[in-house]
Amino acid sequence: WSKHAFECQGLTDEFAVPEVRVYMRFLHMHAKGERMVTRQLRGGAVVRTDSAEVYDFDQSGGLDPLSTGAGWTVRKGDSFEVECYYHTGEGRGRTEFGLGSDDEMCIDYLFYYPRQPLDMQGSCAVLFGDGEYLGET
Repeated sequence: WSKHAFECQGLTDEFAVPEVRVYMRFLHMHAKGERMVTRQLRGGAVVRTDSAEVYDFDQSGGLDPLSTGAGWTVRKGDSFEVECYYHTGEGRGRTEFGLGSDDEMCIDYLFYYPRQPLDMQGSCAVLFGDGEYLGET
């Protein structure tokens, strides 16, 4: 097992409005992804946690957690922590981040309104880890 974690800070500081409404979340990894946890922080305190305790890429390529429900708000200044867990053992070979289906990803897509102008094209995800290596057996 391998774990990759990252934090998205400062992205919501650019909001032109005090808050946005999230209507869908899509957690995405590739074939070696096993579990994903994402936390929303406000002033350093966790205000929301969503997870995919069992992740199967072959089912749909991603997961919209039931906890999304009717949606929730993200306020200006909020940040996010994302953890992805990968099954890298049992002869699964070398695992790296990348855009190919045999590579891995760790992405928490948020679909929200109203639209906000954001740097980084509104993204804070790990597609490439500069050749980051997750594991090999």
